[in-house]
Order: sequence, then C-alpha cells, then structure tokens
Amino acid sequence: MKKTTLAITALLIAGSLHANTIEYTNSISMASGVDSTFTLNKFDVTLGTLTGVYIAYWTQFEDLRVQVDNDSVAPQSGNVGFNCTLSSFSSSANNFGTINSLLLQVVRNQNYSLGATTSDAIGVFDAQPGSDDYRDWAPGTLTGFDDGDIASYGFSEYTGAGTYSVTINATMLTGIDFAGDSIYSKLNSPSSTWNGKVIYTYTPIPEPATASMMALAGLIALLARRHFMD
Repeated sequence: MKKTTLAITALLIAGSLHANTIEYTNSISMASGVDSTFTLNKFDVTLGTLTGVYIAYWTQFEDLRVQVDNDSVAPQSGNVGFNCTLSSFSSSANNFGTINSLLLQVVRNQNYSLGATTSDAIGVFDAQPGSDDYRDWAPGTLTGFDDGDIASYGFSEYTGAGTYSVTINATMLTGIDFAGDSIYSKLNSPSSTWNGKVIYTYTPIPEPATASMMALAGLIALLARRHFMD
C-alpha cells in the first residue's frame, strides 16, 4: 500500500513540474541604408528555471514586382532582380554565433529573353500581358532566415528585466539589367520588414501545493524505508 501511495505521489509531482514555454515576437518596417531595430523580452527568472532559449530572425519582402517592355526592333536579353545585402548585424544579447547574418540576406534574379517590339506604343512603358516583348516578374514573398538554440552558458544574456535589441542595416535594391537600348520598365519595390522571435523553455517554480506534495512524498519515502528495515 505504501509503495502504491508513494508512486502516485511521485506521478503527481512529475506532472506538476513539466516544462513550460513562453514566446515573444516582434516586427518592424525596414528602410534601405539605415539601422532597423526591434526588441524582444528577456526571460523573467521569477517564472522558474530557464532550460532552453530558441531564437529566430528574418527579413521579409512582399509585393515585389518588376515589369519590362522591349521597344527595340531587335530582341533583347537581360535580367531583373532584387538584392538585400547587410552592412551590419548586431544584438545586445550575445547569440554566440548561433545566427549567420549572411542567411538574412536575399538575392533573387530572373533572366528574360524579350522578343522584338510588337504593336505597342514606342518610347513608353506599355504592359501587354502575353506579348513576346513584355515580361512581368512577381516572385511572391522573399525571406532571409536563420535560427538556432542558445547554449546553456549563454542563458544569462537572455535573463533579467526588460528587453534586448537586435539591429541590422541593409541595402535594398530592385532593378533591371539589359544590354541594349529601348527597354522600359515599371518597378514596384517591396514592403520590407525585420522580424524576430524568442522562445524560452523553463521549469516553473513549484506552487505551495506542489511543495507540500514533495514534502509528503519525502515523508512517505522515509516511513516506507523504516517499514522495510523493520
């Protein structure tokens, strides 16, 4: 009977001390050539014992569109593209090399061969879907992403009151590159955001009821030991 009571008590304690997680996210608009900074909450040590820190940072670009129209009597080849290159990346909480800033960059290019001009107006951009002298590039959402887990020796960087900040400075360029003349284009630069997430895994501080259960389990174990020794 005592063995059964002890086992049940141990299971109740184990269930009450399961690991919890808490997640914080943030996102801000990015502008080319200037610092972009978001903040994320640090872990509040009054919640319990920190056992894991996962971080994820990413750049994201939406609604990018480049249209090109060849008004030359000769076919032309070239490419359209978008580049986001980082000048700097920093965090007030050391990530100990977990984040590779090169993966936050985005480089996308598309090659096109345009036919000679058709019946559209000459000397101005003219969108004619389906025409051989016109191309429309809309690559959808583009993302530069990296993530990882912080080693336990770095947990102190992410604990305490307040927040930590993560900053990048990125140059963003939307453009076309065709060798010949008479290429007309319409460019829609994307909406650009700088994003971050941190997830803390922790063992919560036992509530008074749990602490009482732990004391009870210890008492039962002591009594059981005395019983078996008698």
